[in-house]
Amino acid sequence: MEQMNLFNDDTLNIPETVLSPIECDKKLNTQDFAANQKLFSEYVKLIQRQHTCSWFEARQLFFKLRDRTLE
Repeated sequence: MEQMNLFNDDTLNIPETVLSPIECDKKLNTQDFAANQKLFSEYVKLIQRQHTCSWFEARQLFFKLRDRTLE
C-alpha cells in the first residue's frame, strides 16, 4: 500500500514571505539572510523530493506554488 502524500501541490501553501536569496532584501552575511536562505532551500528540497526532479525544476515549481495565492 502506498503511503499517503501529506504534502501534495494542492495542500502545500508556501507563504509569500518565503523569498529566494535573489528576492531577499536582507544584507548578505546576516542571520536574517541565512535564515531566509535556509527556509527557501527547505521548501525547494521538499518539492524536489515530492516530484523527483532537479533543483531547477523544483525552484520553478516553488515560485508557481507560492505565487498562486497572489492570483
